[in-house]
Amino acid sequence: MTILLLGMAGPSQDDAKVDKWVRDATRKHPLIRIQAAKRVGRAGAKGLEAVQRFVAKEGRGKLSTPLVRALGDMGVPAARTFLRELVEDDQFTWRPQALTSLSEKPEADECDLFEKYLQHRSWLMRRAALTGTARLAGDEPKQVIAALGDRDLRVRVHAAALLLESGKTGGLAQLVHGLDAEEVFFRDDLGYRVRLAASKALTKWAGKDYGYSPRQTRSERTRAVQEFAARVRKATGVVVPRPAAAKRPGYVLGYERRSCRDGDLYLRVDDKGKLWRGLFDPVVVTVSANRLAMVRQNARAITTKRRHGRIECDFVNFAGLGTDGAASTRCAPGAIPEALSQLETLWQEAIKKGKQ
Repeated sequence: MTILLLGMAGPSQDDAKVDKWVRDATRKHPLIRIQAAKRVGRAGAKGLEAVQRFVAKEGRGKLSTPLVRALGDMGVPAARTFLRELVEDDQFTWRPQALTSLSEKPEADECDLFEKYLQHRSWLMRRAALTGTARLAGDEPKQVIAALGDRDLRVRVHAAALLLESGKTGGLAQLVHGLDAEEVFFRDDLGYRVRLAASKALTKWAGKDYGYSPRQTRSERTRAVQEFAARVRKATGVVVPRPAAAKRPGYVLGYERRSCRDGDLYLRVDDKGKLWRGLFDPVVVTVSANRLAMVRQNARAITTKRRHGRIECDFVNFAGLGTDGAASTRCAPGAIPEALSQLETLWQEAIKKGKQ
């Protein structure tokens, strides 16, 4: 796509100021990025021109998440056109964020765009597409209801919250179950945001939080979960039993690939030698013991620093490294050291050969 610059003359003093905001919105410090991006968004057409000048010089790959989100705040039709182009660019890092920006204030002619990504391999893309679809669906949100059966708990809870936002209570059970979402990937609490989203939706609907906090342990939140379930039963007649706590094995080795473009992949080996794939509802993948032993042997031989390259959306995480299995490292695409690259190949070969 050839970017059309809206002005042919050199930048004015005001343009230089907005250009600086754009540059600041790509810096490492998160608060500086966010504040600068908000200024760019409020600048409207001037902000878009500055973003276009930046992209013409640096390329789309240098845009940050806050800048992409700021495009949706500009109130300029050309900004939405640019966002649609970013969504359709399968090499662009921040596609889910671009689709999210469009979905927050969707326009009728974007319905097909959102529907196109309802089955995308990335749960982030599906979630963003669902938001736009829900807000254009009116009184018949069939696709949102269908998403209550999505393969990813995070999307199911989001679908339930969207239904509740439109006054429909069909997803209340999923939200109550979301209050107990538990998933930890080597000290990274991935269930927290699910619990937070579910509690926000239910608290707004019920008018109270019953003392619930997404930071609580399962036992600490028992009373609040029971209160929410009782409130749902009173309002709808639906009984929401609390599932037993999931029994998680002791994981000793892990491989995590997060990708806004290609979707996520989570692989873990437990202390019994089983390979598990996925989050929240992981499944066992049958792999030969020798192949897993090779993965584990290579991981134990690796000593490395905690981070390689500048990580934005996409990265690979290796956990269970070192002789004691306590080390981990995150790598940006293109910055994976040779030893870790070989380990990644072993992981990929294991999953290709496995059955589930």
